[in-house]
Amino acid sequence: MTEPTPPGDDSAELRLESELRHNAVRDHERVQQLFWHAVERPREERVGWVKLQSLPADIARKVMAAVRADMMNSETQESDGQNSALAETISATSGKLQDLTGGRRLPEIPNYEILEEIDRGGMGIVYKARQFRPDRLVAIKMMRMGAFSSAMDVERFLHEANAAAQLAHAAVVPVYAVGEINGEPFIVMKFINGATLEKLLKGDALTTTEAIKKLRVVAYAIADAHEHGIIHRDLKPANILIEHTTGQPWVMDFGLAKTLQADSHLTSAGDIMGTPGYMAPEQATGQASTASPAADVYGLGAILYRILTGRPPIEAADGDFARTMQLIREHDIISPRERDRRIPSELNSLCVKSLETDPAQRYSNAGEFVADLKRYLEG
Repeated sequence: MTEPTPPGDDSAELRLESELRHNAVRDHERVQQLFWHAVERPREERVGWVKLQSLPADIARKVMAAVRADMMNSETQESDGQNSALAETISATSGKLQDLTGGRRLPEIPNYEILEEIDRGGMGIVYKARQFRPDRLVAIKMMRMGAFSSAMDVERFLHEANAAAQLAHAAVVPVYAVGEINGEPFIVMKFINGATLEKLLKGDALTTTEAIKKLRVVAYAIADAHEHGIIHRDLKPANILIEHTTGQPWVMDFGLAKTLQADSHLTSAGDIMGTPGYMAPEQATGQASTASPAADVYGLGAILYRILTGRPPIEAADGDFARTMQLIREHDIISPRERDRRIPSELNSLCVKSLETDPAQRYSNAGEFVADLKRYLEG
């Protein structure tokens, strides 16, 4: 039993007040981090992702409210609404909340002129910029959370640059530099004037053969990554950029990459990492930390499936995140030829082998995958 505080002794009350304040700040930071991880995902997956996190009821309620408010607000105000939605929802947790994302002016970085914002995800913002020395166009990626980023967020962000910088393949977007401005890290990369493979597939801008040839180039790049001990872990059409003038495919976004030689603390047991529809079953069951190159083989196979059939290999009818994850864990795919008998049997077999539920039954790495794909294309 706690002894009553002696009259006039304020120390216990001060300790309690300090503890409550500390807990409020801690909970506020946790809600922020979960919110940003949720909004990084496609709109239709966000609510389902929050439900899968097994959060304490009060934290789950605040994150869910923030996500739903953001989704409603974004219908009329695409980016600025996210600040007010989050602020209104969780201000009771931490008091005044500063502006986190939209409404910020273009950043100022020495030796660069920021020209425009070209992309925005849940965790990062990408700007088109001109570098003065040497004179060239570049893409600069900055953390969306800015000063609110945790040490782990910063480490993950810089890990993307470190992973890409280890590779010198012609189809991997090169990293030119990593820097920091006002305490915020940024990554300087080659600027690619192009469109994602996802956009081109949706617009029927590529024939099936053209798209498969693009995938072959991507597979060679991933094979090179595997030879250097790096697994991408988030291969999907939206992470492949096709240059407008040359048609060159570029692999981007190594934000979830894993280095095989290191026992990385950035991923732990139970973490679900990747994109539903293109995520290997072992990633969907929270085993992302032990994922092997076979996880990327699944991603390549899933992209091939999308090219052949117009849809990911596994996806809930209503696009529900939680249901899609359940299907990935519990069900085998429907083969491409079952959806379209015109698909060549050799290509069907290649795709099915890449998408085996058991990683040991797939191609062991991207090199084996691309060898069979090359044989098919060369007939």
